[in-house]
Amino acid sequence: MGEQRIFTRERLTEALLLGLMAAALLLPRLKNLDRYVFIDESYYLKHGASFYWAVDHAEWEKTNLVIHPGVTTNWLGAFAFWRVFPEISDEMEDARIPDLTFRRLLEQNDLSLLWMLVYARQGVVLVNSALLTLAYLLGRRLFDRWAVAVGVLLAGFDPFFFDFSRFLHVDGFVSTFMLTSILAFVVFLAERRTGWAALSGVLAGLAFLTKGSAVLLLPAVIGCILIYWWGQPRVTAGKWGFFRQTLSGLGLWLAVAVVVIFSLYPALWRSPVEPLGEIFSFIQNQAGAEVISPMYFNGQINPTGAFGLEYLYYYPLSYLWRASPVVLAGLALLLAGFLFRKRFTLSDQSWRATALLVLFAVGYAAAMTLSVKKFDRYILPSFLPLALAAGIGYFLWLRLLLEKVKTRFSRQAAQAVSLIAALAVVGLQGALVWQVFPYGLSYFNPLLGGGAKAPEVMMVGYGEGLDQAGEYMVGVPGTRNLTIYSFYSGVFGFHYLQQIKDMPWYAEQFTPEVLEADYWIVYHSQRQRGLSPQILEAIEGQPVAHSVWINGIEYVRIYRLADFIPLE
Repeated sequence: MGEQRIFTRERLTEALLLGLMAAALLLPRLKNLDRYVFIDESYYLKHGASFYWAVDHAEWEKTNLVIHPGVTTNWLGAFAFWRVFPEISDEMEDARIPDLTFRRLLEQNDLSLLWMLVYARQGVVLVNSALLTLAYLLGRRLFDRWAVAVGVLLAGFDPFFFDFSRFLHVDGFVSTFMLTSILAFVVFLAERRTGWAALSGVLAGLAFLTKGSAVLLLPAVIGCILIYWWGQPRVTAGKWGFFRQTLSGLGLWLAVAVVVIFSLYPALWRSPVEPLGEIFSFIQNQAGAEVISPMYFNGQINPTGAFGLEYLYYYPLSYLWRASPVVLAGLALLLAGFLFRKRFTLSDQSWRATALLVLFAVGYAAAMTLSVKKFDRYILPSFLPLALAAGIGYFLWLRLLLEKVKTRFSRQAAQAVSLIAALAVVGLQGALVWQVFPYGLSYFNPLLGGGAKAPEVMMVGYGEGLDQAGEYMVGVPGTRNLTIYSFYSGVFGFHYLQQIKDMPWYAEQFTPEVLEADYWIVYHSQRQRGLSPQILEAIEGQPVAHSVWINGIEYVRIYRLADFIPLE
């Protein structure tokens, strides 16, 4: 009876912890989904409608919309239209639809770009929250449940990742798919049950359908096999038996991934060569692509936007600026725990699994360094396994603390102290998100100076603040008759229903009509990159009608041209 009570109590504890984690990961993500819009979401929302039209009309080849290929986000966008506005398939003439026509079509049916995006984002939140919960269930088979709980919550509330887990965008999705895929494969290596290899393959296929860079999962799982094989007993038969078994698991993994890719990407059903060729050409060309849009990094403008190997420090520096001090402290504790590992009772399996998470994160970032096109968000798949590893680091020392307290006081006191310490760690991580919520991308590491110092090093501004600028312009008298030029006009249009003109980015695009506008909406990254040079020159020393500040960063300046002072 005593053993039965212990078993029942353990099951209840597990169920309660899982339920609390799922709720904690889901509910905060559902709040304020109608705030700012990430720059690429304007494209992905329209792609969702186009994808829905193509599927509904069995025009399979027209589901090839994004070279990434962004299929999972397109399916979620299509699902949102099927749920809210299925008639759009009849009202669209083709999969390709002009931006203004798309917007007017929604407005004629009592919808708006923003609210359609909110419906699509709800699906993103549900899937990402479910994947993070799955990461806990997988990690639970490799580590202590409390260690995994802390690690997954640190990952789920990573300040930089949080908003990407809510955006209709590929980078957040590919991160959670890749994390769960690598965890499932490590579980397969630990338990030798092929079902886990199959699950990992499903998730790998979904990751590849999200973004082509997920092809790096293949060398990652091969590396996992080699590391596990190296740790096998030195008996030759045992080593080669393990190798043969895991190779069959790798074959299953690859087969399942291929089946998922072909099953869910309609463009492959009639002619797979062209879409797959475009994806792999895109991946291959990234290493030597010529980027022509000026970018800003480390206090300087890169006129071509191409960051070659001389920028090997790009991602390490970007990670430090975007990382949470809580995660960095956890990683430091993990390193200290490894150096003094004889003092800890962590199993060899847990050490090996932790090492694989860290190696995967570092290896992925290193591989992305080979591409000349770089954004800080491109290494988001490295953030999550490092956060999970940081949770293991905290667990090592919390368990040591538990043993000390239990020796001097009681088991109950030790459990209470450990629980409070774990909640404090997770609470600090959550506080970093809350501090900048709902503008998660305005977060920068406070240890390096936070938002006040970040613009001196990092390019900032991917749509944050344009919602507040839209609210300001709505209150301007005579708004229907105003001529407004805005940087990121497509994003600004989600928050301002009147017509907005696109601010010319380059000198050759500038026309005299721009000087006859009523308002200019100037954005921070525009100033950092030196885009719209004539406009930047014209606003020098001119009064600002309104500014939008978030987390110490002036994201938006609104200029009323009638207020301009003639400069001699």
